[in-house]
Amino acid sequence: MAVHPALRKALAVENGRDVEDELLLRCAATGRGQVTVARDQREANIFRLAAVVIQSRFPLEAEGIVHASERYFARHPEDMVPSPEVMRKCWVSSMPRLQDMLSRKLGWSWNVGELSPNLESSRRGSAGSPPA
Repeated sequence: MAVHPALRKALAVENGRDVEDELLLRCAATGRGQVTVARDQREANIFRLAAVVIQSRFPLEAEGIVHASERYFARHPEDMVPSPEVMRKCWVSSMPRLQDMLSRKLGWSWNVGELSPNLESSRRGSAGSPPA
């Protein structure tokens, strides 16, 4: 039975969002110390970018994320690709989206009226506070 093109597109978008959400959850878990090494090339390169985009707001989490990336690249140095290549491969849709979505997973919503603290970072002394 043939699948209608509109349904196929909707399923692809939903699947893409599921993949993105899983990646963001793993990235957040890594920032909290629950994951210590990226599991593959894609994840390691995305972790490297993620650490950069959240560094100013979540320095402790960014450090954990970059270390997980570095541990992977220590074993697979040939898998590191330049940041523009990560974008070209569509591993990340956009840097601002990565920053926003990961910040939400780590505990801050940057939409006006929706600020919520990252309690884990607050206990650890992270600079996870909203911009002035």
